[in-house]
Amino acid sequence: MCLGFVFNKKLKTLCPFEEFSSPELVKEKVKPCENLVSNNVPGVIDKNNEDYNFSNLPTTTIYNSLNSNITTNTYYSTCERLIQFNDNHCGIYDLCTKFVRNLKKLSRMEVEKRTDYCEYITQWVYDEVRKIPNIVLENMNDTDALREFFNAIYEILRKLDITDCFFSTMNINFYEQKEKKYLHDYFKNYEKLKDENICKDDECKRYCKYIFFINDLYGKYINRSCYCYKSEGCKEHYPYYFKCDDNYNPHTLLAT
Repeated sequence: MCLGFVFNKKLKTLCPFEEFSSPELVKEKVKPCENLVSNNVPGVIDKNNEDYNFSNLPTTTIYNSLNSNITTNTYYSTCERLIQFNDNHCGIYDLCTKFVRNLKKLSRMEVEKRTDYCEYITQWVYDEVRKIPNIVLENMNDTDALREFFNAIYEILRKLDITDCFFSTMNINFYEQKEKKYLHDYFKNYEKLKDENICKDDECKRYCKYIFFINDLYGKYINRSCYCYKSEGCKEHYPYYFKCDDNYNPHTLLAT
């Protein structure tokens, strides 16, 4: 699996065999979050207090994979620069290692699958960044920790020669980004949400509340996301999180 990296000098340092460090050394430098004061300081809190994570939706499976645990000492040399920030922003080192793993997987994908996977990685990483303690600014580039985090990631993108998946680091509003993630996931899950057997009894009330919530977001974003012509359909300005096809309108689900 690593040979392609070994024989390519440009990618050589991404080989897992060169990315491991002593587990004891890493454990010594990266303290468990529960032992840090910063763990009690929340990141950017979602304005919507409801948790709309449904375990039986397709997007949940993908996000669980992206966020799955990874051996602490994997990709150490790439993410070591984040250790100095981990006490105040606990979890930022681990997030870096997961990000590198996910980008390596992206780099091995066939072209037609990369766009979709990149969209998931983008939504996932912004959502995880906002949860990091003491990350409370709207501009991600205003903190040394995040600046160093994305510097490391862009370095990996260059080494992996990924030219079709980039991440904005300027003027990111976490509240707005979370809304975009809700919309992105809604469109990805739409076919499953149409299934009349998706829920039972009281659980259906939660799904119904979720659809009403999405309907409000849909109304908020449709005018800025779609430019529609009388005879030629609609142009999608932000296809990575909003589909203009009226068949996806949440009203189609509320009417069933």
